[in-house]
Amino acid sequence: ARVTLDPLTSHARLVLSPDGLGARWAYGGPEPPPGPERFTAAPCVLGRPAFTG
Repeated sequence: ARVTLDPLTSHARLVLSPDGLGARWAYGGPEPPPGPERFTAAPCVLGRPAFTG
């Protein structure tokens, strides 16, 4: 199953692919704005809440 990653929850150092299906660790570059759902202590990201198919 393909899972779309939620950019609002991704750790600041995880860069999501444009299609939201992949992520990579990156140093430097712009950090996303902080948010209450964003992971800060561990390099994690959640999938979107709905599955289709």
